[in-house]
Amino acid sequence: MVTKTLNNQTRTQIIKDDTFAVQTYNFLRNAILNNEFEEGEVYSQEQISTILKLSRTPVREALIELQKEGYIRFLRGRGFEVLSPTEKELEDILDLRLVIEKAAAGWAAQNATELQVRFLKQNIALEKESIKDSAGDDIQEFLDLDEQFHSIVWDASGNGKISSITTNLRSQLLRSGHRILQVSKYRKSIFGEHKRIMEAIAAHDVAGAKEAMEAHISNTRSRNKKTSE
Repeated sequence: MVTKTLNNQTRTQIIKDDTFAVQTYNFLRNAILNNEFEEGEVYSQEQISTILKLSRTPVREALIELQKEGYIRFLRGRGFEVLSPTEKELEDILDLRLVIEKAAAGWAAQNATELQVRFLKQNIALEKESIKDSAGDDIQEFLDLDEQFHSIVWDASGNGKISSITTNLRSQLLRSGHRILQVSKYRKSIFGEHKRIMEAIAAHDVAGAKEAMEAHISNTRSRNKKTSE
């Protein structure tokens, strides 16, 4: 396999921050999500260091984190390869999310504080504003709001382990999520599903929250299949 040359016409900025590894991680993850790296191709760590004008250490740290999350794998002496999750891996992740997040929604309906409910309502209001952009120019904004919504639900559940487990699962679905959000009607559907989950949690309706979350994850599975065909 030939090492792929990275086309870098728009990514020439120097990263200026004390947390170089975090900044590098964000740069590389966003580049993968935006298909600036081709799946199945091999890239050089040295090339990334040159582009970002950084030493190899923060680049290596960022790549190690991306490998943990399933975005890349190291190839000894050759750099790293961008990975594409298999259909079976995506199905397994969604199966786990269904079990964990359905339970989390039910616990959130039981345990959510007034402040957490307020955060959910604020998130839904921002999602509503975001989907008005029918051209879909800012998919990242909705993706961030989607991640924030689920994070609030996890925190409201009162189970401190859910966030660390589910964050990792969701990170492995970000590429398919990014693809899904390019379809305007799907952003509107997700907003509606989130709104139903929020309303059930705000009403402390345990069964309703679990049912709404189950429908949301099931619909996510369906959207993923349709956009990957």
